[in-house]
Amino acid sequence: MTTDISPQKKAETELSRHAVLISRRTVLAGLGAFFAFGPDGVAQDAASRSVTAQRPVISQKSLNSLRVASQRLIDQSRDSFDRGLVPLVDHLDQFSLAANLNQRLATSQNNRETQLEWQRLQVRNLEGVANQLERFRQPASAGWEADALLARLSLAQAQSRLAAFEGRPDTVAAAQRAINDLARQHWDKRMDDAEMGLATPLQLSRAAGLVFSSENRSLAADRNFLTQAIQATDRWNLAGIGIGRDDVRETFRFELARVDLQSAKPGTAVFNAQAQRAEASVEKLFDTISQFQSQGTASLYDLASAWRQRQDLHTFLEDSRPEPLPAEWQQRRSNDLRQLGRLATQTADRRGRAAADISYVELLSLSETTLTGKTSTVK
Repeated sequence: MTTDISPQKKAETELSRHAVLISRRTVLAGLGAFFAFGPDGVAQDAASRSVTAQRPVISQKSLNSLRVASQRLIDQSRDSFDRGLVPLVDHLDQFSLAANLNQRLATSQNNRETQLEWQRLQVRNLEGVANQLERFRQPASAGWEADALLARLSLAQAQSRLAAFEGRPDTVAAAQRAINDLARQHWDKRMDDAEMGLATPLQLSRAAGLVFSSENRSLAADRNFLTQAIQATDRWNLAGIGIGRDDVRETFRFELARVDLQSAKPGTAVFNAQAQRAEASVEKLFDTISQFQSQGTASLYDLASAWRQRQDLHTFLEDSRPEPLPAEWQQRRSNDLRQLGRLATQTADRRGRAAADISYVELLSLSETTLTGKTSTVK
């Protein structure tokens, strides 16, 4: 299977077909580890990130504050999702922040019972999400069928993780087969939507990434896809089409920078250069979304999610090399988090999805200021 595509054919089709980046075959050949690290509003139930093995120094008071903030985010995000105010992918990511944070704390304390409790909570939440979408039963609604499949896929992933944690290999194998099947179905539905102008390039990217997340596609294939996606999005931007908006372009560019970083060997000059590029790219992504957020055309969640991508990038770098992050990188990350905090505080109307987005920012801030140690557990 090839990842090449005729530039002439792309030029003829990309503007007439609202959101189809490239052909079905080419997209599926192109995305390997698109979601190897970082959230980007991500599919994969947004809860499949690995739990960091650090053992933070944290007081019992701070631990309780994290638990309260986590539960508040879970409740508000689920309420907003049930009312149709928060998109599925946003809710999955918000829930995953709270769940994974608590999993990390339980792991740091070697508390298997609490780990199991959160594994089961993830399954219960995703069962509720899947059932809620099924109750909507609106096949004519844009993206409904694809979202319903995504919810079932996310549930299968959570069930697989729970079965693995409990030592049930047969259930893990069955869940994995379901994941592979649902990923393909989800991809097909997103492509059907895209051909009618009802799916975005980012949705297609996430769908394709889900198909190949378990197939270990090479990073070179990812790079090929992202390069083409950037070229197409740049042309859409020049044509004045919304799917070529600057924040979409910068999202793809940051993904490409991350793929190139992952392709480099830690400790080499190439790796360090790619780290610099990725840092500059994620900073530009945050600044670009900030401009749209100030104009009311991007949400507080969108901006906070971009900040979380920087956090994930920094975690990846800290785990990949012995030297600390440059002080200016950490300072910019802190400055941007303070900006998020100010925006959350200044939000007067906290109804609807705003409540969930504010709680998302508050939990990000609390976890950033609390989970800084690496040598102990709760004290």
